[in-house]
Amino acid sequence: MEGQFQTSFIPKKPIAPTTSVRSSGVSLFTLLGVIIFLASLALAAAVFLYQTYLNSSIASMKQSFQINEAAFDPNSISTYTTLSKRMAVAEILLQNHIAISTLFNVLEQGTLKTIRFTNFSYTYLNPQKVTLTMAGQATDYNSIAKQSDVFSSDPIKKYIQNPIFDGLDLNPSGQVIFNFTADVDPSAILYRNNLPQTTQTTPTQ
Repeated sequence: MEGQFQTSFIPKKPIAPTTSVRSSGVSLFTLLGVIIFLASLALAAAVFLYQTYLNSSIASMKQSFQINEAAFDPNSISTYTTLSKRMAVAEILLQNHIAISTLFNVLEQGTLKTIRFTNFSYTYLNPQKVTLTMAGQATDYNSIAKQSDVFSSDPIKKYIQNPIFDGLDLNPSGQVIFNFTADVDPSAILYRNNLPQTTQTTPTQ
């Protein structure tokens, strides 16, 4: 049968290979990872450099201290340290030293001639209060009243506060005997508050 044509399954042209095209774009997570990694490297480098700087500074200061320390005699340093501590203690004692002589001067100036005190004692209760206790004699009751007024007036009342005369009685000689108590402001009789005032004189031309 010449009229029939035959079909052939053999391709007349070579079949071209097929290739699949893939996306070449970088994923977002990969980009973030790279950024974080680079930031970590930069931070680690900064920390390392700062630590190196601190170590260098400490070493320099230590060397400087050792040089300065070597310039002093250890025995002299110990002596000066002890002296400094003693001076600090002495300053504290001086700042809080009570000058009882100041109170004696006040009593001497403020006691009437008709009054005589026969004993004296004081009690330091706390930094805010000192108690004064005395006994005495007066020529009459009127003298005691006047003495009470003097102790309650300026400038005596700055030192002697709340004066009380009690236990009044007559002795065999006819004089009035009494007991006396009062409070004393410790700050008024502190030594540092009663130092002599120095006066400056202007030289004459």
